[in-house]
Amino acid sequence: MHKDRITKEKGDVLEKIELDSQQIAGVLVSATTGSIASNIPVFNKLFEWTERVDQASREEKLKTLLEKYSEHFTSLDEAILKLKLLTATRGGQTIFRKVIQIVDKGNEDQEWIRLLAMALKKVSETEFEQYFDAQMFIMSQIDRLSPQALILLSEYDIWKQADIQDTTTTSNQTMGDWIPQATKFVNQKKGIDNLGVGARINHSFRELESTGMIDLKGHQLKLTAIGLEINRAITKLPQYSSPPSLKHPPN
Repeated sequence: MHKDRITKEKGDVLEKIELDSQQIAGVLVSATTGSIASNIPVFNKLFEWTERVDQASREEKLKTLLEKYSEHFTSLDEAILKLKLLTATRGGQTIFRKVIQIVDKGNEDQEWIRLLAMALKKVSETEFEQYFDAQMFIMSQIDRLSPQALILLSEYDIWKQADIQDTTTTSNQTMGDWIPQATKFVNQKKGIDNLGVGARINHSFRELESTGMIDLKGHQLKLTAIGLEINRAITKLPQYSSPPSLKHPPN
């Protein structure tokens, strides 16, 4: 019953915060030009129309982001309140604009946007002014990843179970051709037999490795400190009460 109510409310999320089509597209354009005004107490005024650029796609992605964001709260009113508080401050607007920039550059993949909505939710519930630098760092790292790589990173609980064979360890550094093995493991776990999808998973593992998000430790794949921070930001895992220093990776 509760879930049905939230689903019904979700459909009215845009009307609840008084956004029209031009304003929805406008916030995405504003994000890329940096023209979102500060000191605006009313949330709907944040979304001013600036110009028409890829309006249909941008509108759809923002709708999806707001809908997915609202689903992460127990009520729509709570979701709107948190977003109003976030966008009422200069720092909060900067973080929000960064999320919109990331959405704007990507595709309309529902799962990817859901992860970004979770990240936005996590930010809106933290002391974002106090931890502004740490939150912006996490967002900048998310921005480095393709949608496919971010989704794969969020599935850490699946692929961390892979038992990587034929590895060698020298000076505490493990070497081995692990990517084909990890790709095969994920394909089997998720029942994927499409060669194209498998190739994208393979490429995404290489991307996570090249961006410093993943390491091979012994016979297991582990997220690095940065990778783990991003994983906590986009999944339901609790975040740290204060963002950890990157100089001291969590165990």
